[in-house]
Amino acid sequence: MFFPAYIHSDSDGSASGFSLTFHAVVSGDSMYDAFKDARDALIAHFEAYFGLRQHVACCLGKKLII
Repeated sequence: MFFPAYIHSDSDGSASGFSLTFHAVVSGDSMYDAFKDARDALIAHFEAYFGLRQHVACCLGKKLII
């Protein structure tokens, strides 16, 4: 399952973006940090929505347990 997000690099090297799928705005000092922020927002979304532990496929090819 994919959850699209728009993340772009700013002129100072930082990155920011948003996802309409799970209603989040993300940012970071680098593109990697912005992706981590998006991942954390996605996990928080599912934790709040389902309120239980389950496996979620991650874009980095790993399984996250939330």
